[in-house]
Amino acid sequence: MGLGEQVMKRRSLLIGSGGLMLAAALGGCQSQTTGLRVDLLQESIPTAVLTDLQQQIRPTALQVRSVRSLDALYQALRTYHQVEATEGDPPKPSQRADILSLADGWLTSAIRESLIQPLTLQQVSGWDRLPEPWRKLVLRNSQGLPDTKGSIWAAPYRWGSLAIAYRKDKLKQPPTDWSDLWQPELTGRISLPDQARAVLGLTLKYLGHSVNTTDLGAIADLPDALAALNKQARFYSSTTYLEPLILGDTSVAVGWSMDIVPLLKKNPRLGAVVPQSGTILTSDLWVLPAAPKTASSETTTVQSLIDTWVQYYWRPEVATRLTLLGSGASPVLLDGRTELPSSLKNAFILPDATIVKRSEFLEPLSASTAETYRRLWTAMREA
Repeated sequence: MGLGEQVMKRRSLLIGSGGLMLAAALGGCQSQTTGLRVDLLQESIPTAVLTDLQQQIRPTALQVRSVRSLDALYQALRTYHQVEATEGDPPKPSQRADILSLADGWLTSAIRESLIQPLTLQQVSGWDRLPEPWRKLVLRNSQGLPDTKGSIWAAPYRWGSLAIAYRKDKLKQPPTDWSDLWQPELTGRISLPDQARAVLGLTLKYLGHSVNTTDLGAIADLPDALAALNKQARFYSSTTYLEPLILGDTSVAVGWSMDIVPLLKKNPRLGAVVPQSGTILTSDLWVLPAAPKTASSETTTVQSLIDTWVQYYWRPEVATRLTLLGSGASPVLLDGRTELPSSLKNAFILPDATIVKRSEFLEPLSASTAETYRRLWTAMREA
């Protein structure tokens, strides 16, 4: 299982009917064949934010399809590519998206499989507002590996982090850092994601190492720390790791903040914290599906609309609304130039800058390092 499958199969627990209303909310554009076609993750963009953008680009059609999962979005990319690769008539324009939402865990494989093409974003207003880690995240070479001299392969628009959710009514004191997961009183009371990079990454943070450590054999206490954490765990799941917490079967759950935020708004018994020592970051991105074989007469118009779409989410006022109304934070709000409303200051959705500075995105692993991670993960689960 690759990096994307290990880390990005999330959010399924929280998907409801609301996201399916996005296309309907944008209404009368659906039958038109010109304009900008967008595939995005269900409930990732508040309807109010999308509606405002539609008003700005009229009378051009804006066609938005809401897709239920990150995996489905990636499979859509593959479908575009497979259809293009076959002989015969190319797919109809209505079958393809001009721009699509993708999570950073899929970026390397999307580049290696030639499913996406680079963007030209240096001239788009807002690129300079992205903090350096987000710009470095999408600068890749043709093999999908981080490269500061590489092409820009995606446009980050929101982010989250691996965090700790907990039941306020079941703990004497709330957790503050990864070390709290090893406390004796939490034995058998934690639910963990069924994701090797996430669990090994938080353990590496606990031991004072980078989540992208490659020489795992040099960390002598890592196997014991993993075995001890396994004793703390009652439940592993890639998608429903928060359900035991809601039901009271566990007291603590490790999960992705973009899953946790909606639950905090609904359940006063839940609390959440981003660990003080830093964590794993994740970002949702806009990407361009690889160009079709046949040139489009609308190429210039569509490119202009793509620039408008990306630039819109980097506007400070839109970034603030996206963060206030959604479940992820905009990276634009980390540049220190935007005045934040009081409700976002020191909020879980937008943790302190010192914590963000101690945090990291997961980087691609070599085949040998990935095999070491797999062996440690298997040994942990079989202990």
